Amino acid sequence: MRVSLAALLAGSVLAVAGCGGSESAATGGQGAASIAPKSAALYASINTDLDSDQVNQLEELLAKFPDRERLFAEIQSGLADDNVSWETDIKPALGETLDLVLLDFASGSAVGILKPADKEKLEALLAKGDEPTVSREIDGWTVVADDEATLDRFETARSQGTLEGDAGFEDAMEGLPDEALAKLYVGGAAVTKAAEGAGATSSTNRLKAFAAAIGAESSGIRLDGALTAELEDNLASMAPYQAKLLEAAPEDALAFISGNGQHNVEKSLRDAPGAFNQFRDMLGIDIQGLANLFEGEFAFWVGKGAPIPEVTFLAEVDDEKPALTALDRLAGLIPAQSGAQTRTTEIDGVQAKQVLLDGFPITYAAFDGKVIVTTRPGAISDIRDTGDDSLADDPDFKQATEDAKMGDETFGFVYLDIEALAGLVEGFAGVSGGSIPPEVARNLEPLGAFVLSSGGTPEDLKLSAFLSIK
Repeated sequence: MRVSLAALLAGSVLAVAGCGGSESAATGGQGAASIAPKSAALYASINTDLDSDQVNQLEELLAKFPDRERLFAEIQSGLADDNVSWETDIKPALGETLDLVLLDFASGSAVGILKPADKEKLEALLAKGDEPTVSREIDGWTVVADDEATLDRFETARSQGTLEGDAGFEDAMEGLPDEALAKLYVGGAAVTKAAEGAGATSSTNRLKAFAAAIGAESSGIRLDGALTAELEDNLASMAPYQAKLLEAAPEDALAFISGNGQHNVEKSLRDAPGAFNQFRDMLGIDIQGLANLFEGEFAFWVGKGAPIPEVTFLAEVDDEKPALTALDRLAGLIPAQSGAQTRTTEIDGVQAKQVLLDGFPITYAAFDGKVIVTTRPGAISDIRDTGDDSLADDPDFKQATEDAKMGDETFGFVYLDIEALAGLVEGFAGVSGGSIPPEVARNLEPLGAFVLSSGGTPEDLKLSAFLSIK
């Protein structure tokens, strides 16, 4: 897409960022699903209604960032380099939405769809640039593309049916909020076709659709998504789990990732022999023992520590021996010239092994049906002492997961305390004699926690994410 269509996209960024918003209670217009072909690989609808509640809410959030105006000025400066003005060229040309359709993943052919507030302004904008963009009127919408051939392809595709009324599209979008800053739909058939075209191994596991919406709330940005698929019985029978390893993580953990292979990891690898052999050749070891680390519930977290932070991986395993054997072999792959040393030790009655790198130990061990790899040996004692407070008790974590609407059961989740992580990075930069650029540091300050979680069922997976902004 050339300069003028790219300018529309840049203008939509300014629009959803609240440039020129008002106090109206408008909610934004409907998208162009009524003319978008049902065979579309990707469909996105961006709210460009400057009077909508969503745009005004986002403007309030962005006002908390010190360099908000500077960012807008840089965008507008970039537009000016292309002889395009937000106020006189783009703003009058926008409608309530700007929709984008990707016809297929192979060619990347894309069109923009909108109902401009001022058709003459849109025509003037499209005429700018060395190679002006072409447009066509279709059922009251203006469809924009790089060339007439793409518009012809668009019309041919939509003659076979549109997204509006398509059961797959409507089912995917049904659970999304009515009001949003932007919505996205990805067609499973197009993904399968692209994968097969790239030579991917045929599989009975197929994506049906993916849909997501991003919206603004008073305390942050929310993402809601849904992924539907056709899965083999072993994957379809998977169930959400309670993240019990939360009880092992320190209360003030800065980051936490939870997952559970539900005894499908090794089978999935073996069902894809190319990937299995590639991992084995890359590591120089049979990966069966490593796969054992991910067959049950596993967790990764970053905690406070000195002189380095705690980084810990913990997994529940059915058989400790093959997992430890795989870790022994991994430790043996560390080049001798690195100066690494190995030793055995005992921690809280647990036989452990350590790899020393520049004097700092990486400890791994197995105990109580668990395997741990950690930069803080004391983590073993803390995990065995179940009476200590854990991340599950942390009020900030509880608030973040509540904001993200994360249930008691999940297929996996990610938690990041961005404020604390930024402080950690800043501290490391100071120790190394460097510093975080002031413009980065001050714009990280409004950020709180981020949570991404998943639930539902394997064949109808629900995604939810929330980024808090203070």
